[in-house]
Amino acid sequence: MYHTKFHPNQNSADVFARFFSPFVHIPMKDVFQNKPIERQQPILANISETATAYHIAISIPGYTKEDLKISLEDLKLIVAAQIEATEDADKTILQEWKKTSFSKQFMLPRDADKSQINAAYEAGVLALTIQKVEKPQPLTITVQ
Repeated sequence: MYHTKFHPNQNSADVFARFFSPFVHIPMKDVFQNKPIERQQPILANISETATAYHIAISIPGYTKEDLKISLEDLKLIVAAQIEATEDADKTILQEWKKTSFSKQFMLPRDADKSQINAAYEAGVLALTIQKVEKPQPLTITVQ
């Protein structure tokens, strides 16, 4: 049996949120304050490797390619979007998805060719291809 301690100075939203927070991953307190419920969506990525390249697929639906900014600092590849907040005329009841600013970083391996990075955005997936630096062939020296 579980007991909830009553505190006269604590509002019902706090008690409700504490009770349900292990089960529901949304800020329940917002329901009582008449605010829309928002959930921060993680930026998900898949990374694979072939003999000649690394491939990164990032799921970011709802953005346009103009929203996205890709930069490279040393071996740190940064994918970001800067979205300006706008006010909707409608009263939002539940908002499980929202186009927000984000930034995700990837540390590239040493054999990544920083000058050979291609990006394409289609159907909500940003596909990055990073070519590998060709390994130098062993040099054979002829004895004379």
